[in-house]
Amino acid sequence: MNIVRRCENCGQPALAGDIVCWHCGRQLAGGQEEDGPGKVSVREGWGQASLASLATYGGLTLAVFVAVLWVMSALGRRPLIQVSAGDLPAAGWQMVTDTRETFVVFLPEEWEWLDRSNLNQAAAFDRLVASSDVFQLATYPFNQEAADLELVFVAQRTSSPPLLLVVARSQQLSRLSREEAAHDLQAGDYDVATAGLVENFDKSHAYFEVETPASQALGGTLKCSQQFIPGGSAGLVVSACAPARRFASVKSILTDILATFQRLKLP
Repeated sequence: MNIVRRCENCGQPALAGDIVCWHCGRQLAGGQEEDGPGKVSVREGWGQASLASLATYGGLTLAVFVAVLWVMSALGRRPLIQVSAGDLPAAGWQMVTDTRETFVVFLPEEWEWLDRSNLNQAAAFDRLVASSDVFQLATYPFNQEAADLELVFVAQRTSSPPLLLVVARSQQLSRLSREEAAHDLQAGDYDVATAGLVENFDKSHAYFEVETPASQALGGTLKCSQQFIPGGSAGLVVSACAPARRFASVKSILTDILATFQRLKLP
């Protein structure tokens, strides 16, 4: 090895034929090539390569970040359903989502439903709700607690015994926690047979089993399994009902339907 000089910048040894220092990239004095147009030192070359790499990795990082934000936004609207195999809806059940995509529920295939937010169904929805008192009674006793409670979805099985599912929303109820709702209904003069709280990472709610006042259309009372789901700008009331005298025989169907109900995004 013919070491004839040292780099003036870093002091490392250099060979006679070296143009730049192998250690720091500095142009060596007396080298065979001088800097000129189009000549780039090793260090400058490294700098350009580093900038290109940083730009590439920066672009990839930004793309990943945007993708993560999109996924988180989507998951915030969509239900994160954690159920065991035994809780899944039976084969042949239909998945129904309202037009505003605020909830999803599974219904037996023979059930018919109307969505108030669907412009093509709104008129039929209003006629159906006006035709019988059972739809408003299905929201009892919440309809006594919140004057602004409005029906937004109805589904029914017309074969015997007739079964009913209603979804209602209220801005007034949004101020209630599920604990407060359970307390208020039990403390009120209502026929609440069962009340409790359910912990679920995306659908914590209060549940009730209640018997309504007598229905003129039905010629008797309704018995309903209900869920109160707080949050957002409106609380949701989900009620699955049957004639009180037949409730015990169909309770499992109503319970299964309620178990599938999931809020997609806060209204």
